[in-house]
Amino acid sequence: MAAEGDGTIHVTVGDVTHVVRPDRPAVFGRGAEIDLGNDRRLHRSQGRLDRHGGTWWLSNTGRSAPLHLVDESLGSITVVPPGCQAPVCSPACLVWLRHGETHFELQLTQPGVLVPPEPTPAPVSGATTR
Repeated sequence: MAAEGDGTIHVTVGDVTHVVRPDRPAVFGRGAEIDLGNDRRLHRSQGRLDRHGGTWWLSNTGRSAPLHLVDESLGSITVVPPGCQAPVCSPACLVWLRHGETHFELQLTQPGVLVPPEPTPAPVSGATTR
């Protein structure tokens, strides 16, 4: 995958979209720069997005709940435990977390990031192996 855009990542929570520049990390949580609401179970810094070496990274800065990085195009979910991080490689994905019965979701989009091509199946020659 190659980045062709300006290196920003767009973070949407509800109907509010934040444009995060590559030279400045963004924190999300209760009352944070990217505000997830005033639920007291959330940490003020639940997670962080920073860009290193041309790749955005999702860090779980909370102390108890894992973050889930969901890439629907690949059908994958990466669990990011507290104190860990994971690369954000897809042009569009979700980050969600759950505290009790409450579910929080952020939508991440990276303008200019290309979707990896679909794998081409190997040709079938009709020959069999015995």
